[in-house]
Amino acid sequence: MPMKTVMFALAFSALAVTGALAQTDMTEAERDSLHSEIRAYLLENPEVLREAMAVLEEREADEQVAEDQRIVEENIDALYADGFSYTLGDADSPLTIVEFIDYQCGYCKRAHPDVQALLESNPDIRYIIKELPILGPESLVAARSTMAVLENQGPETYATFSDALMRHQGKLTTAVIASIAEESGVNIDEMIALADSDLITERLNATRVLAKAVKLSGTPTFVIGDVILRGYLPKEDMAELIEDVREGT
Repeated sequence: MPMKTVMFALAFSALAVTGALAQTDMTEAERDSLHSEIRAYLLENPEVLREAMAVLEEREADEQVAEDQRIVEENIDALYADGFSYTLGDADSPLTIVEFIDYQCGYCKRAHPDVQALLESNPDIRYIIKELPILGPESLVAARSTMAVLENQGPETYATFSDALMRHQGKLTTAVIASIAEESGVNIDEMIALADSDLITERLNATRVLAKAVKLSGTPTFVIGDVILRGYLPKEDMAELIEDVREGT
């Protein structure tokens, strides 16, 4: 929590105390004396401010967890069963991870090998990818292309193509995307024919609506069980989070 927010909260509390005191039979001099004593105590015991900050941060974190759980519950079908997103694993898996990605997102690329390693070491996890192109026209071309490949050529070719795009270092252009697609065994003509279709547009729009409902501010964003992780987390920390979610299920 930013220090400005903490100090505002403390100041607000002080004002509330002042208001309460104003309703008592204390004289003005007595109130001034008490205020001076409170100020002196805080100056002599600044750890009280740190304790107050810790309490406020914990309360804020608890409220965020509860809010995220509500968001996941209200959007559970769109998150876990939209009928078109790439899905690895079974619907009856004990834990599902949803990842919102952009193929030009640096943090998505950084997270990608970590996610793959975690999936390999946790084969009982179901994994869902949702394309959310937010970094320009090339991101949109990449997302439309992979979604078209998933529809036309199935999950195996999609997985190869998607993985190659995510591992590519450097700017994506239409020519680069086509080259990676060809190297991934994609039927280019079929991909191009479907990529700009109304079907893909509708699916992209559905994902955008879901992203707004999830209060997504960027990529990558993960939904791990009923926990929303907004941003990149190193592999060890993500593995720990996964275990915490497992223990809570």
